[in-house]
Amino acid sequence: GRPLAVATHKAYLLDARSFATWAVEQKLLRLNPLANIKPVGRANSRKAQLRHNEARRLCEVCFRLAPTEDGPLAVLMALLMGLRAGEVVTRTVRDLDDDGRILWVDDVEGWSPKTAAARRRVEVPAPLLPLLLERTRDKLPAALLFIAKRGARHDRGWVRLETKRMCELAGVPVVCAHSLRGFHATTAVAAGA
Repeated sequence: GRPLAVATHKAYLLDARSFATWAVEQKLLRLNPLANIKPVGRANSRKAQLRHNEARRLCEVCFRLAPTEDGPLAVLMALLMGLRAGEVVTRTVRDLDDDGRILWVDDVEGWSPKTAAARRRVEVPAPLLPLLLERTRDKLPAALLFIAKRGARHDRGWVRLETKRMCELAGVPVVCAHSLRGFHATTAVAAGA
């Protein structure tokens, strides 16, 4: 019942314009009827972020649940390591390297990083190390760290849902999964990174 967000409107327009371009190439249309339509509005460039105390409460809840649930650990990886949701759900056992101290973010089957700069090695915070090592125990190198119930890879939307669930359990404002990455970057910059 609410109007579309500007970013959603722009994404829909881009998809529709691309489809119409394909239809012209296939000679199904003579002209692209969407070629001259301009997007409306200005996208919100900042996502809501947690405050430090709220992030601590979120961490406390996630650390309490992470030994027995994958979702809280995925949220912690986004918050404490600055990973995108797509990066979290595509990590394999092999990506956890140097006795769990480093997590490699690079190409895996069916997924590539968003940009060339996104291919990187990320230091694993000490409190996450035993939790991640436990997830790799008795798994083959190509196995995913987090496996969906059907035995496949989770969709990145799973991290969004888990972030919402953990925020609600922690009693903090509900933020999106990508906002956790933003919080990580904000605190890293404040610390001199």
